Amino acid sequence: MFGQRYSHFSESGLDSGPEEAPRGRLSRPVSAEAVPQFVSRNRQSSTDLDQGHGTLLSSDDFGSAMRPAMARREQFQPRRSLNNIEGNPLITGLPDNQPSTARLKSGTPAMNVSINRKPVATSTFDTIDSQGYQSLKRGYSSDEPPRKSECEPFTAKPLWRIWAWEVFYIFLSISSFFLIVAVLCSYDQQPLPDWPLHITLNTFLAFFTTLAKAAFMLPVSVAISQTQWSWFLKDRPLHDLQLFDQASRGPWGSVMLLKRIRYKHFVSLGALLMIVSALTSPVTQLAIKYPVRDSVALHEEAKAAAVRNMTSDEDRMNLGARRALVLATLSDSTDFMEPIAPAGAFCSTGNCTFDRYQSLGICMKTANITEHLKVEEFDSPDMIDTLVLGFPKPDAKVWRASLPSGLEMAHQTPLAAMTDMLNGSETFAFQDDEDLKQTRISSFTVIYTNPTELNETWYNGLSKVAGAPFASDLIGAIYNFRHEAMEVMYHLCVQTFETRVSMGIERTTLVETSAVPVEQEKPFFLDMRCRPLLGEASRTCNQSIDRWHETLHLKDPRFLTKLDAESTLEEEHYSASYFSLEKISTILKTDIMGYASASYVTEEYQDTAVFFRGQEFLKTLFQTVIYDLKNIANSTLRQIALNNIHTNVATSVSTIMRVNQPQSYAFNSFNISGKALTQVSYVHITWGWISMLAVEIVMALLFLALTIVSQMKLNGRQASSREERSAFREAKSSSLAMLVALDEDSRARAGGGLRPLGELQSASKALKVRFEGRQMVTADEMTIETSEVGDRVI
Repeated sequence: MFGQRYSHFSESGLDSGPEEAPRGRLSRPVSAEAVPQFVSRNRQSSTDLDQGHGTLLSSDDFGSAMRPAMARREQFQPRRSLNNIEGNPLITGLPDNQPSTARLKSGTPAMNVSINRKPVATSTFDTIDSQGYQSLKRGYSSDEPPRKSECEPFTAKPLWRIWAWEVFYIFLSISSFFLIVAVLCSYDQQPLPDWPLHITLNTFLAFFTTLAKAAFMLPVSVAISQTQWSWFLKDRPLHDLQLFDQASRGPWGSVMLLKRIRYKHFVSLGALLMIVSALTSPVTQLAIKYPVRDSVALHEEAKAAAVRNMTSDEDRMNLGARRALVLATLSDSTDFMEPIAPAGAFCSTGNCTFDRYQSLGICMKTANITEHLKVEEFDSPDMIDTLVLGFPKPDAKVWRASLPSGLEMAHQTPLAAMTDMLNGSETFAFQDDEDLKQTRISSFTVIYTNPTELNETWYNGLSKVAGAPFASDLIGAIYNFRHEAMEVMYHLCVQTFETRVSMGIERTTLVETSAVPVEQEKPFFLDMRCRPLLGEASRTCNQSIDRWHETLHLKDPRFLTKLDAESTLEEEHYSASYFSLEKISTILKTDIMGYASASYVTEEYQDTAVFFRGQEFLKTLFQTVIYDLKNIANSTLRQIALNNIHTNVATSVSTIMRVNQPQSYAFNSFNISGKALTQVSYVHITWGWISMLAVEIVMALLFLALTIVSQMKLNGRQASSREERSAFREAKSSSLAMLVALDEDSRARAGGGLRPLGELQSASKALKVRFEGRQMVTADEMTIETSEVGDRVI
């Protein structure tokens, strides 16, 4: 059955002669005494081979070792039962054309025996005594079943079975990612979830992110380990084996592998993924933020005051207007560089919003009327019949500024101002605006001096002086001045507001105003007749009691177009009675009109003094607005302050009209309902951080696919045989595969056993190996294996 060549026995033992017996026969009978000795020696040799102690022997060594029991050329067979021997009494010899030895590079004959079982020399024999036969039978009999030879073909698993678990883990990672996206999408921009066991959205994200990362990192690690086997199909340093193993374990090993590979192999993708995944592990938590936003609070109060009509006999706008004028000056905190804001909202939570709403109010417009002024100079007060403001100095020059309406101001110092109200239908700047004239409540003229030349040295030094300068010093520093005048008109209007309360601070903004009367029967609805400021002692106005029940109607700015066609809808009108408007106008005249002037020293006043005639509003106008130190040399700032102080008056009166707490001045005021808000946290998802996890999963899937495809496409240039391609097909990260991969020679060159780590690393870096057959062999010599199927060299 097996073509082998055997030496023959002699009666005295094994013949060591050079001649060979005829193939398949014994030339001499074998005695029973020689058989046990022969069997014992062959058992020892077979045991040594099984334990890996077989060595490459030269032909001389082999012959001398076997000469006492065998012929010079002898082949070993796997151990078989005696029954098999009896069933094959004739065994042919080894063919002559298939030698079983090879030579090393040194030229020394050698034999590499590849065998899995204890070999014994078998032979046919003509005669043997029963004792020797029984001894031989006992020595060769065994209940152990015969095992497969190394060279017998084996069935390789299909790739889908080899990589089934890795593919499953990749899909587990993908499923975890889609679950994360689905849950985060459902809670994005929503209130915080209330899950059992106090589980938060961050806990959910952390758990499934960890699951997704662990699921795709396992296939990546296995794929890196699998790649190491195909890496050694070419001559590589043995140290690369450790680099691949360390790279499959963590990021630092991956860094070292990248340093070695330098992105020249697709395994770099897996190593890079190992590093990136370690760095981005906590990053996904940044995807969830919990900002605060306002939410409607039930059973809380939010209201803003408004008034649609002011026609009740119970209206007390005279008291309200007086209070408003006080607030106009006392509420300022910016030296009138900014106007005060409207007010009147109430919010129980400190955070409320309101839709736009309209209310009846007082608006203000200003205009420069300096061109209407007539300025005259006189050498002394005796030359004019006009009252000189302050305390006249007999020999000092007098200036008189007058308007065509008869309003005039005479003074002797460069600091003088006067405010008075225009009567009836008088106006200088708004003659062409019929709506303003129809809705006018009162018009005031302001005449004042504007210094044009100052002692700059003195003025610039004021910043270094504590306190306000004396009036005499200021008068002395003014070298020249001019007269200016402006008109201020207060009129009825409809105001549109936007109100929001945030953190307890109200912010009400006047969005727009409208003053369009429903009908215009007269140019001026309110006809005020008041005594002039300087002409008579009394400054009161005449009352038109017979007109108190007349009403001025204004169109709703939201329905201007509609009201043009349906002007009978009174519920859409804003209205005020003559009585209420007259009360407001009277109070405005009383509290705004007046004059002030800096006077020279007299016997009564030993220093230059400021003479006032008027209410608190006039003092503020003179000291803080017109002749404030920063406004004297800057006419732009002065104009801003003049506009703002009068805007404050209109705003304060409008607020008093709307607000009904602590008391109501306009009987028909009402509340606008708003939304009371409370701050609640909500979920905001930043998807950029989540996309990083998606990129990692895609990279893992790509790397696994490349690994599987590369294993499928191993060709003859990479693996010399099908056996070689299948040897490491499912090795992956198996420690057993690594233990048996190195052949004896490579293991000996690598150190032959455990040594200090530094020595092992140095040896492994210097030793190059490659994968041949089923083992890693040294790259500088070729190992020849003898097959059990004949002596074919592969």
